[in-house]
Amino acid sequence: MTFLEFLHAVIPGIMVAIVLVILKPYFTSYAGEKGKNLATREDIDKILTQTETIKAQISGDLWDRQMKWNLKRDLYVRLLENLADMGKAVDDYESVMLMVYHPEEDAQGKPAPQPSPEDWKQFREECRAARQQVERIADELRRATTVSAIVLNDIALQALHEYELAMKKAHIEYDIEFYERMERRQAAVEKAITQVRDAAKIDLKI
Repeated sequence: MTFLEFLHAVIPGIMVAIVLVILKPYFTSYAGEKGKNLATREDIDKILTQTETIKAQISGDLWDRQMKWNLKRDLYVRLLENLADMGKAVDDYESVMLMVYHPEEDAQGKPAPQPSPEDWKQFREECRAARQQVERIADELRRATTVSAIVLNDIALQALHEYELAMKKAHIEYDIEFYERMERRQAAVEKAITQVRDAAKIDLKI
């Protein structure tokens, strides 16, 4: 191989090496920026992922609080409705008993005639129906009160406890007249309604 041929073979390689040496800083800088951009994108992805996680947790907490609030609201409504029904049932029961044991006077001021056998039969049926209504509502209140211990505040629970004690006491006090016992039951119902309603306003923040 002649010297001229040797130069023709070597010069291209030398030129490529020179170009690479010259451009090396630019390649290094570009690669560094590319790496930085990739790292920045990864950081952004992490932040977005964490943000979505936090949003999901907040949404879940809000959902939980809303569900608990709904449960409390529904339970307070159920208790107040049951108490109102109990008040009416006690009043109806007392009215049935009053018709028989305290008959109204006639137009001349004379005592009304004694009930006939048919009247007594009707009375017994009405009395039984009224008593069953009281017992049915009492059962509903007991079930609602059992659930109340899970979610309601202490004010409501204390009110329900006092109501239950007052109703039991009125039921077993046979040394007082029947109508006095009915009046005490009615007073216990009215007191419970007021206390449970006030507890609901505090508990539900309304």
